[in-house]
Amino acid sequence: MKIVICFDSFKDSISAVDAGQELQEALQKRWPQAQIVNFPLADGGEGSLQCLQHNVGAKLDTEMVKGPLGKPHEVQFAKLDQTAVVELANVSGLQLVPPAKRNPGQTSTYGLGQLIVKLGNQGFKQIVVALGGSSSCDGGTGMAAALGYKFWDAQGRELEPVGDNLVKIARITESQLPHIAAVAACDVSNPLLGPTGAAAVYAPQKGATPQQVEHLEAGLANLAKLIKQKWGRDVTNIAGAGAAGGLAAGLVAFLNASIVSGAEYFMQKCHFEQEIANADLLITGEGSLDNQINWGKLVGKVLEKAGDIPVIAIVGRYPDKSNLEERFQQIISLEKLSGNKHDSLQNPRKYLQMAAGMVEV
Repeated sequence: MKIVICFDSFKDSISAVDAGQELQEALQKRWPQAQIVNFPLADGGEGSLQCLQHNVGAKLDTEMVKGPLGKPHEVQFAKLDQTAVVELANVSGLQLVPPAKRNPGQTSTYGLGQLIVKLGNQGFKQIVVALGGSSSCDGGTGMAAALGYKFWDAQGRELEPVGDNLVKIARITESQLPHIAAVAACDVSNPLLGPTGAAAVYAPQKGATPQQVEHLEAGLANLAKLIKQKWGRDVTNIAGAGAAGGLAAGLVAFLNASIVSGAEYFMQKCHFEQEIANADLLITGEGSLDNQINWGKLVGKVLEKAGDIPVIAIVGRYPDKSNLEERFQQIISLEKLSGNKHDSLQNPRKYLQMAAGMVEV
């Protein structure tokens, strides 16, 4: 019997690598003769670099850039030949901003632009940006400013490239682009604008008030209009353009990037389909299981790739009204095992061991 454990990270609790190892060891005690593989994956959120390091031996390196509030800090990136892979969560992620200072209208992706310039100067030909975990809603203008773009209001004053100022932009001046191709690896397929767009869905999670959501929506619409006028690129109808506060749209506009499914990208780079070809069972999971699995999340992609292989989900939490039971052989919630959300987040190893005793094969 071969079991492949393919977890994403359990946000605010445990990494995909560590969760998989804990479950692997517990299952191995139940079935000593089984082949049990810990194969952590990512869909563009936190843990993307760890996934590459664990599965294909990618080397990690560091650079100093500005964080989301402008303070310099060290960030990691992964090296795959002439490709560098970056986690936006490490550069300008929400976890880098204290809860009291979370404001997607003022946080910035400037550090990402700095990193792109540095990686280009190091000779990398491609940069892949894993877009999950963002703290900002600047449409990629912060990144663009670090690349040399400038943003001006109607009176000819240069604007700070943050979300709150997007609505004021009247003119964009271009930059000499670095010689580097860019790929936006998205963990969602949301568009830039509208009720499922960058501001409406994700800005509240980053600290935006309802009034600010409306302001950011208007700003992103203004930015999209200017991008179309200047370069003829309509970023409003691209699936995934709303990822990371519209950074995906900005990568398309300012770096001519392509947008890809993060889960598909990391599965392909890690040779996931070859790994599961002779598997008898897949166990996947992440922090929360809900209907967002239909929007490009890793767990949904694992279901797609599984074919006839049964899939069990072990997750941090599973809202009662998600109604996904028929898509899995079994769903186990660590929060329900604990009876307490805080306890399950703080002691995931304990409840992963309990879950291992409940796995049905």
